[in-house]
Amino acid sequence: MNARKPFLTRIRGSGKFQRLLERGAQSTNLKSGSVILAPGKSVGSHVTEGKEEILIILKGQAEITIEGHRTIRARRFSAIYIPDEVRHDVRNSGTAVLHYVYVVTPVRR
Repeated sequence: MNARKPFLTRIRGSGKFQRLLERGAQSTNLKSGSVILAPGKSVGSHVTEGKEEILIILKGQAEITIEGHRTIRARRFSAIYIPDEVRHDVRNSGTAVLHYVYVVTPVRR
């Protein structure tokens, strides 16, 4: 039987970053957070080493550059999958705040 219990986390919608789910403490494999970016700002180029990721756009417009792939432009209510070991960046390409949630999980090989 799994000792973990369901729980609710409210998305505050303020500040740049909010952790929603911590791997190990709250989940077996998932890690999640909420990100808010001002127009023109980005999270910075990074690699989610050994983890695949999904981005869920809640508000605004995003431009996601993914190394070796085409740039993806997404608006609210869009979901973007990013494979493991791929360098990528998320930038607010709109004139209003960009708010998105990310979820990452380790890849089993």
